[in-house]
This record gives sequence, structure tokens and C-alpha cells, in this order.
Amino acid sequence: MSTRRQRRGASLFEFALMIPMVTLVLFAITDLSAYITQLHIVGRAARDGARVGSVTLEGVDATGAQIEAAAYDQAVLVLESTGHACLNEDGTVDESLGCEIDADWIYVYPYHLIRVTVTYPMQFNVYPTFPGEVVGTFTMMTQQQ
Repeated sequence: MSTRRQRRGASLFEFALMIPMVTLVLFAITDLSAYITQLHIVGRAARDGARVGSVTLEGVDATGAQIEAAAYDQAVLVLESTGHACLNEDGTVDESLGCEIDADWIYVYPYHLIRVTVTYPMQFNVYPTFPGEVVGTFTMMTQQQ
């Protein structure tokens, strides 16, 4: 009878030792899944912004302003449709919260490119040493010549 009680005591002790580790792993999985979700949303916003900017055409004397504006607006639309709180009431990005959208029309001989970078703040519960933001960048060749 005493060996059975000793086994129960050992099992209870092992269970008590494993609870904090299992809890830590569960919280880490939750943080990682939130990070992957944010990474997907930010990447989608950058990709869709670059896609819309790449098919926007300007006149003969193109400056890239319309292309950049179209890419920026599309990235904002994607963030707005996913319910991100970094947008102001007028739909512009509130950079004071750590959000940033940057659309650049670049000339790399002989092509014009649109590069969209979306930065979104991220706070981790278990691993505070992870980076505090999620960044997505996408570059596409434009049809503007």
C-alpha cells in the first residue's frame, strides 16, 4: 500500500513540475500565432498596395505621385478591412501608434518599380524580447515607362 501512495505522490510532484512549462508553451503558441497572423495581414497590405500601384498609369510626364498614392490607399484599405486600430477616423494612418505605410516609386535602369512597406506595432505577452513591430515589404515593376 505504501508503494502505491509513493507512486501517487511522485505523479503529483511531476505534474506540479510540468504545469508551468506546459502553460509557458501554450502562451508561446498563442503569441506565435498572433505574430504569424499580423505578419500575414501586413504582408497582404504591402502586396496589394504594390499590385494596385503597379497597374496605375500616369501621363507622359509621370512623377510617380499618383502611383504612390494608389499604392498607399490600397494598403490603407487592406488594414481598414482587417480592423486594425492604427487608422484615424478619416482613414489615414496614425503614425503616433507606431503604424507606418511607405510607398516609393523607384527608377532602377531600365525599369520603374513600386515598393510598399507596411509597419505595424506588435506586443508579445510571453516573449517581450521579440521585435515590437511587424514589417512587410513588397516590390513590383510598374507599367509606367
